[in-house]
Amino acid sequence: MLLATPAASRAAIWLAGLDPKFRAHLGGGGESDYQNLFTDDAAWARAQKTVGVFKVYMPWLLNGPEDALRQMFADLDRHGIALAMEAPMIPRREACGEVEGYAPPGAIERAALRVKRLGGVLRYVAMDEPLWYGHFDPSPKACRSSMADLAGELAENVRALRAVFPAVTIGDIEPFQGTARNSLKIADVIGFAQAYRSATGIPLAFMHADLSWDQDGAAELAPLKAALHASGIRLGVIYNGRSDEPTDVAWVKDAESHFEEVEQRPDGVPDDAVLQTWMLRPTRMLPETDAGTMTHLALAYGRPVTRLSLSRDGAGVVGRLTDAAGAPVGGQAITLSVIDGATARTVTIRDLGGLVPAGAASGLLALRVNTETGGVGGGQFMLGAARYQEVGDAPLERESPGGVGQPVTVSPGQAVSRNTPPFPVTAGRFFTFEVPMAATAGLRDAGYVALIFQDAGGREIRRFRLPLTPARVSLGQARADGQGRFRVSPAPLAARGVTIAARFDGDDRWRGAEAALN
Repeated sequence: MLLATPAASRAAIWLAGLDPKFRAHLGGGGESDYQNLFTDDAAWARAQKTVGVFKVYMPWLLNGPEDALRQMFADLDRHGIALAMEAPMIPRREACGEVEGYAPPGAIERAALRVKRLGGVLRYVAMDEPLWYGHFDPSPKACRSSMADLAGELAENVRALRAVFPAVTIGDIEPFQGTARNSLKIADVIGFAQAYRSATGIPLAFMHADLSWDQDGAAELAPLKAALHASGIRLGVIYNGRSDEPTDVAWVKDAESHFEEVEQRPDGVPDDAVLQTWMLRPTRMLPETDAGTMTHLALAYGRPVTRLSLSRDGAGVVGRLTDAAGAPVGGQAITLSVIDGATARTVTIRDLGGLVPAGAASGLLALRVNTETGGVGGGQFMLGAARYQEVGDAPLERESPGGVGQPVTVSPGQAVSRNTPPFPVTAGRFFTFEVPMAATAGLRDAGYVALIFQDAGGREIRRFRLPLTPARVSLGQARADGQGRFRVSPAPLAARGVTIAARFDGDDRWRGAEAALN
C-alpha cells in the first residue's frame, strides 16, 4: 500500500545508505557500520521515528549474508519501516544492454525470492532510470528501445516481482538535470508512464527525481509535480551531497542545503524525500548526533521548516524569519551578504580541502567551461593565482588555468578547456586548495576550476571542483528579534544593484533557510 500523501509541509522520508558490498565495490576502506543500524541500541532512535522507507540496493539483497539480511528485515518490521529495493529492471539482452539500468536474466526474481525466504516483505521497488538508460542513452552499448518496447521488457520483471510480492508498489527514478544534456523532459516522463501502464496493467506509482545541483534541476520540479499529480503519480526528490565534497560533514551539509533550497520554493515539498548516497561519502551511517552521518541527515530533514523573507525599506533591507505557518522564529543569527553576479571584478577566495587520494603522484589545475558540466552559459570570469598546500609544507602558488588578474569573456556556448602542467603530490596527506575567483551570473552552471589528481602514469584518479560562481561578500550578521525581524544597512557594494542574500544556518531545533533580494 502506498504511503498516504503527507501534509504540504512534510514529505515521507526514505533513507538509503551504502551497504558493505557496494562500499567495497567503490573502493571504500575501513569497516562499515551499516549493519549497526539494525541492533536494539542503534544510535538513531530519533531519526528512526521519522523514516518511513528504508531502501536497499539489489546486489545486497542478492549477495548479502543471510544472517545480516534476516536481522535487517526483522528490525525494520519491528520499527514499522517499509523495505524498498532499488533495482535495474530492464532484462539484459545479448546484443545490447551493457549499461546501467539492465539486470541479468532472472536477477529480479531471485532477489525477491531471497527476501521472502529470509523473512522480509518487499513493499517498494524503485526502478533504476529505465527511461534514460533504456530509451535515451547514446552510449554504444545502450539499446535505445522505443518506449513501447521498453515498457514491454519491464513488464517481464514486473510480473516476476508481483508473483512473489503481489502488493509491491513499483515506481521509477529518472534524471532531471536542468541545463545538463542528460536531462529528461516532462513530456517524456508522462509518455513513458502511459506506455508502462499499457504494458504492465498497473500505473507507475512514483517518480523520484535525480537532480543535478549544479544545473538547477530543482527549477523543473513545480511543473513536473503538477504533471505527475495529474496522472496520479507521486513526486520524490533524491537529496544527496556532491561527490567531490572533501569531508563527510561537508557532504551532509551540502545535502541539507539541497532540501532547504527545494522546499523553500512555492509548492516545493515533494511527496517523498529520498535521503540517499551511492558515493563513498558519508563513510558512516551512525550516530545520528554526528554531523557527518546519513542518520544525521535524516534527523536534520525531520526538523521543522523555516522561511526567510527580505524586502527593501528606504536605504536598508528588512527581513523576517518564520516557521512554515508564518509564526515568528526569534533570537536567531542571520548571516547577510551581497552576491555580485553583474561583474567579474569583485573577487572572493573559494577553497576546499581533503586527503590526497591513494595512488596519486601528481596534480594539475583545470578550467572547464561549456564542456563537461552539461550547462551552456556565457559571461566573464576572473581568476587569481591558485594556492595548493599539503599539511606541514609551505603553500605553493600555482599557475592559474585561466589567466590571472584580468577578466576573460566567454560567449554563450563557447567551449574552454585548459590544464596547467602537473606538480608532485603525496598520497595520503591532507591538502588545502584555494583560488581567488569572480564570475558573472551567466556562467553559474557552465564552468568550474578543478584540482585533478593523477597516478604515476598520468591517469586521472579524482578531481575536486570549484564552480565558477559570482563573488559573495559578507555584510556580517544580524539577530532576529522576538518577532523574527531583522534589519541591515547594506555596505556600499550593495548599492551597485547586486543581490542581497540572507542565510539562517539552522540548529538542533530548526532547518536552515535562505532568501535573496535583487
